[in-house]
Amino acid sequence: MRKGLLLTLLLLGFGSGRICAQSQVPLYDGPVPGNKGNVNLESAMTSPQGDTVILRGVSVPTITAYLPPKEKATGAAVIILPGGGLQLLSWASEGGVVAEWFRDHGVAAFVLKYRLHDGSPAPEQQQRPQPRPQAGQSQQAPRTVTGPIPAGLEVYQVEEYLQSLQAEHAPIMALEQLDAEQAIRYVKSHAAQWNINPAKIGYLGFSAGGCIAIYAVMRNADPSVMPAYLATMYGPPVTVMSVPEHAPKLFVATRADHQNVAPGCLSLYLEWQKHGIPAEIHIYGNGKGGFGSAVNNTTSDDWKESLLHWMKVEGF
Repeated sequence: MRKGLLLTLLLLGFGSGRICAQSQVPLYDGPVPGNKGNVNLESAMTSPQGDTVILRGVSVPTITAYLPPKEKATGAAVIILPGGGLQLLSWASEGGVVAEWFRDHGVAAFVLKYRLHDGSPAPEQQQRPQPRPQAGQSQQAPRTVTGPIPAGLEVYQVEEYLQSLQAEHAPIMALEQLDAEQAIRYVKSHAAQWNINPAKIGYLGFSAGGCIAIYAVMRNADPSVMPAYLATMYGPPVTVMSVPEHAPKLFVATRADHQNVAPGCLSLYLEWQKHGIPAEIHIYGNGKGGFGSAVNNTTSDDWKESLLHWMKVEGF
């Protein structure tokens, strides 16, 4: 189905202010930049109700829109990048459910299905550092580690670990940053018809999605695809920070005991502050790891309200 026809079908659905979560449109017209071949290994894990919960193997990026009714639209828009360690997308709890909440509060929301690592190691992949053995323990052979930073790494090892992780994922992250930038172009190109103010379009990234949004901003030299604001929920540590001159306002939220992530988020906030760019950080003191849209009866449950209030105060 051609993109123009898909857009027509979507616009028919937008009249009621709601959109089916399965209504996706291709992010690019024509061939996807950087893709080699036409292999699509995408797979989905669904809930008992048939809703998509997890996506894997994404090679064809799309965008899914959740638009509020015209009379309720605030003019703000948020592009949501779900997390998943570059291996999967948490499509519901860090995607569609969040988008529905923002739509219901007058903010146009767009869930970005960005490209993912296929899980196969790169030929040049380096072995990652391991914790030093404790007394009485034998030294184990190095092993390849994926996912969160392993517990027990000494301070000097964390930087080395992060550098190897960045080197391994650099090729796919470069493509994901293209997808993030293209999402800005896409939303701006439809801003007038979707009651969106082009000066109020921002990123909301979770975990790895937050990392993609951060790097897309840091490496961005094109003002036309710079978001107006950047919100990262427990985005992973960023080892090299290069804050652009016209960086957007920043909102950060994480849990205090999210290993290595909380210090990375704090460093990100401080770097923005050092450059004189408005920034706000929320470090929640209870609960562990990420929180997404789940209600856990912890202090992080109201992060959406906090972010929305910050957006309003900052003029979005």
